Amino acid sequence: MLKKGDKVVMHTCIEAKDPNNLGKIWTCRTDEQEVTWTGSNVVWLEGFSGAFSAQYLQKVDTNETETYKQMFLDLHSKLQSTVINEVYNDDLDVNEHEFNVDQLKEIALDHYHG
Repeated sequence: MLKKGDKVVMHTCIEAKDPNNLGKIWTCRTDEQEVTWTGSNVVWLEGFSGAFSAQYLQKVDTNETETYKQMFLDLHSKLQSTVINEVYNDDLDVNEHEFNVDQLKEIALDHYHG
């Protein structure tokens, strides 16, 4: 259950595909709460108009995510994308794709050589 102050990202919904929201980390303004007339759970997000369905939000650890994102960016720059393109398909760009921490960790730890 999401709590006020949790950091989340949107996934598998129309709003998550909006370029302004893609990979954006949101902060929960409220605890997760049930909407009685629909039976679904919602949370209010800072900077987002209206309540948002909790089923389309994934809680993230921002410190861990940023660490692996930076490792990925360092690796991408260092190898000039050759290994990453071969292994993870062409045109992989951390700024244009939604990543979860497990994906970033896998890429970074599999190919990062300091």
